[in-house]
Amino acid sequence: MSTGIGDEKTCLLMFSGGYDSLLASCYLVQKGYRVVLATFDNGLEKNMESVTVNKDRLIKLYSSRIRFLGVKHITGIWRELFLLPYFTGREDFDYELKPMEFICLSCRTAMYVRLIAECLLRGIKLVAEGARESQGYPEQQRLVMNIYKKLCNDYSIGLLLPVYDIPNKERVKEELIIRDILPKTSEPYCIFAMPLYEYEPSEDAVNEMVRLLKEYLIPHAHRIIKDLPDILRFRSGGNELV
Repeated sequence: MSTGIGDEKTCLLMFSGGYDSLLASCYLVQKGYRVVLATFDNGLEKNMESVTVNKDRLIKLYSSRIRFLGVKHITGIWRELFLLPYFTGREDFDYELKPMEFICLSCRTAMYVRLIAECLLRGIKLVAEGARESQGYPEQQRLVMNIYKKLCNDYSIGLLLPVYDIPNKERVKEELIIRDILPKTSEPYCIFAMPLYEYEPSEDAVNEMVRLLKEYLIPHAHRIIKDLPDILRFRSGGNELV
């Protein structure tokens, strides 16, 4: 049973309010989609109020083509995927990733878990996000994104990546200017978003992320998704910790 805002032209978008998710919203509207924005909070996000400013900019431009679902908490999901295995000293947890890499990958997976659960609850068949390969983050590289695509497809949900192939941030800004959006944004940021040490992503990190996803994170994601829509359905509000 769904709550019924979805159809084949509705797309649920991970929305931070940054350059890439703003432009992704524009691209989706141009392609005829009604775009539902959802922002995720892992419990360590700052400046969350900026999301309202940025979604209002889109609503002013596109009116009823944009809807804001709200800020959805993923604290409990992220705890299950990150804190429990990482800090309980499991002997089989031998992945060669730096702390920041595991933090970002597990958080992104938690976002997908909540995103898929919201789709199942609301009858939405398409999701999107502002991942861009040229940013260089290992969790946004093609091998990793293909796993997230498959995770979505397992629930008959399509994943769109509207800005994935844009070559650099400057091009993103130019595309926003063309659409009368001043490329000056303030977006929420996680306290882990700025590494505490000099960081250079590597091919080894991407490959290890793929292994972690396949062996641990995705199986656990399926387990959480199984029950999450019912958990959400019977709550009176939309922002409780999950």
